[in-house]
Amino acid sequence: MGYYSVDLRKKAMELLAECGNKSLVARTFDIGYSTVARWEQRNEQGKLAADKNTIRRPKKIDPEKLRSIVKNEPDITLMQIAEHFGCSDVAVLLRLRSLKITYKKSLSLQRTGRRQAGRVSQRHSVDIA
Repeated sequence: MGYYSVDLRKKAMELLAECGNKSLVARTFDIGYSTVARWEQRNEQGKLAADKNTIRRPKKIDPEKLRSIVKNEPDITLMQIAEHFGCSDVAVLLRLRSLKITYKKSLSLQRTGRRQAGRVSQRHSVDIA
């Protein structure tokens, strides 16, 4: 998706004011009819020159701090990292993905412990009959 210059938008709105035909303006400037209609609405509101997404919030999660936490504390969970940075666990996950860091905790010890506990309880079960 490309952005059109403010100059082009103003010229298109000038032509639209002269002729009143959105289709003609769209063909003349090789832009979509819907784009002309949107620009017309923005022009009426006085927001023609305003671009979307110009102000972005700074990232809460510093990449270097995140890397050091993951490296130094391999047992920390996403929720704990999220509490540390004051954001959601999904934000941490997405930031890890953007940094190309895979963070999959190994639960093999916990799972093994559960399986063995389950087996023990089945072996020592008492039939009441």
